[in-house]
Amino acid sequence: VKKALRESEERYRNLFQTATDSIFIVDQKTGSFIDANSAASRLYGYSRKEFLRRKAIDVSAEPKETEKAIRGSVAHIPIRSHRRKDGTIFPVEITGSYFKLGEKKLHTAFIRDITERKQEEEELALLAHTIRSISESVSVTDQENKILFVNDAFLKTYGYTLDELVGKSISIVRSTT
Repeated sequence: VKKALRESEERYRNLFQTATDSIFIVDQKTGSFIDANSAASRLYGYSRKEFLRRKAIDVSAEPKETEKAIRGSVAHIPIRSHRRKDGTIFPVEITGSYFKLGEKKLHTAFIRDITERKQEEEELALLAHTIRSISESVSVTDQENKILFVNDAFLKTYGYTLDELVGKSISIVRSTT
């Protein structure tokens, strides 16, 4: 039994430490960190010892929201702002779970830095806005020449609505010109 318990602990520790996402275990009552993995240390800039002297709100740029999430039962937070040791604020996605260990109620949080994804989304939104608003007609079709997208200038030029065009063959427009 002791050997099985040791092996189980070793598997848990290995999984915990080698995960690429940051993982925190937080005491729901106090908000204190019970554990933090190596990925958390790399992402936030705190050593494991430093984490164990802090509370979850210390890494949050939205402490009231973080307190609510820890004490509540929110399992997924698509975007939250966190703060590194150096003060840098960055966006994260959080997936959490709640469990009891003896008498303690704990919260496990899996934290993913989404800085790159947010930048890509912003670039795509800017590109989409630019294409929609330029004065030249723009259409995008798939390999079967079915319309996927047209901009506002295209709609004005040809007199169609977006619903009339998307999914249709581009030939319906070409045949009228």
